[in-house]
Amino acid sequence: MPTIKEIKVKVDLARNGIEQETATIISDNEVKILDYIRSNQLYENGIDGEDKVIGTYKRNYNSESVGGWGNVSKITSAGLPKKIGQPYNFVWSGYTVSNFKTDYSNFELTIFNQGGSTQTLERKYGKSIFLLADENKVKLSTEIIRPNLIKYFNTFFK
Repeated sequence: MPTIKEIKVKVDLARNGIEQETATIISDNEVKILDYIRSNQLYENGIDGEDKVIGTYKRNYNSESVGGWGNVSKITSAGLPKKIGQPYNFVWSGYTVSNFKTDYSNFELTIFNQGGSTQTLERKYGKSIFLLADENKVKLSTEIIRPNLIKYFNTFFK
C-alpha cells in the first residue's frame, strides 16, 4: 500500500501535467470537436452557439452552381439540396467549414474560423455562429475531455 507521501507525489505529477494532457486530448480530437459545430450545429440543425436558428432559405437550391463554394459535388450527389424554409446549413460553404480551428492554452479552448468570409458571416449572423452550443459543450466534456482525463489519471493511480 502506498504511503501518503507517495500518493502526494503522484497527485503532484498528475496536476503538473494536466494542462499539457488536456492540450494533447484536444489536438488528438480536433476533428471530432470541430464537427460538433460543422456537422451537429450547422449541417444538421442550422443553429449557432446560442441554439438559435441562423436563418432559413428563401428559395430552393438544387445545383452546385448556386449557393456555395469549394468542392460541393459530393454534397449535391449525397442528396442534400437547400430547400425553402429549411435552416441555413452551410453544407455548400466548403471554405467556411474547412477553416475551423482550435486553440487551447491556460485551460481555455477557443474555436474560431479562418475562412475568408468569417468577418462577413459574423457581422451578418453574429459572433456566436462559430461557437459551441450548450449541448455540444456537454458532449465535449462527457465524450472527449473527461474520459480521456480519467485515462490520464489512471496512469498515475492504478
